[in-house]
Amino acid sequence: SDLVTLSVPKPLVGPNEIVLLDMLGRPVRRWSATGPGLAELSVADVPAGMYVVRLTAPSGSFCAGLQVVH
Repeated sequence: SDLVTLSVPKPLVGPNEIVLLDMLGRPVRRWSATGPGLAELSVADVPAGMYVVRLTAPSGSFCAGLQVVH
C-alpha cells in the first residue's frame, strides 16, 4: 500500500502539521492532522528512499525516520 499510518500522540493536540523531509532536510510533502489519533498519509507519488517525518503542533514536535518502498 502507498499509505503510511501515523499515530499522533495525545500531548500534541491542536492543529498539527506533518512534513515529510528528505535526508537533506528539504520538505517533500505536507499534511494536516486535527488532533490525537491516526493520520493516514499517502506516499504514492514519493520516490522510494529514506525520509524523516516531522509532526509539529502548538504543544511540541516529534520526528521519526521513514523508509518508503514501492
